[in-house]
Amino acid sequence: MSKIFEAINKASIMHKDQYRKGGEVLHVFSHLCSVAFLLLEEGIKDDDIIVAALMHDSIEDIPNYTFTNLENDFGKRVMNIVQGVTEDNDLSYKDKKESYLENLKHSSVESLLVSLADKIHNSYSLIDMWKNKDTRDIGMSLFTLRQVTETRIDFHLGVLAVAKKFEKNYKKAPRVKKVLINRLEKEVRLLKKVFEKGD
Repeated sequence: MSKIFEAINKASIMHKDQYRKGGEVLHVFSHLCSVAFLLLEEGIKDDDIIVAALMHDSIEDIPNYTFTNLENDFGKRVMNIVQGVTEDNDLSYKDKKESYLENLKHSSVESLLVSLADKIHNSYSLIDMWKNKDTRDIGMSLFTLRQVTETRIDFHLGVLAVAKKFEKNYKKAPRVKKVLINRLEKEVRLLKKVFEKGD
């Protein structure tokens, strides 16, 4: 557990001035903890997977923090898991998402678990923003929220397609993966419902 506590401290410091995309509403750190909690909630007891969940945005969001730094801090296995779920910020949005999905196809079960938990929380966050758009500041315009939601739905469906193919090919993969696939499917259905309902 000491490795997890170290990752909590590291992530909280690294992301201390960062907010989730859309505005100064929720800290990035709250998302990282939520992704880790989702995995713990589903019975994941592998410290490296939980650490990877806490560090999964570090390469994308922290300037000059590299995979080498991550390996030095938490080991090669954590680095490999995070590598499987890291987007290339040098690419356009469309190419970045396509590259992510292609990379995920060749990644480990551990990376897939982190990816599923990440997308579950992203979907949940967007659903919450839609439900509360009239009662509090959601950090973005309604027009932007529509754009973000539409692209996220397509992207999350792509992750689900990879996950289902992965599961079919690897029957001995952890049972929890099926649970996470089901949870993401549920959240995407709810997200589509609130999106189609609109304003």
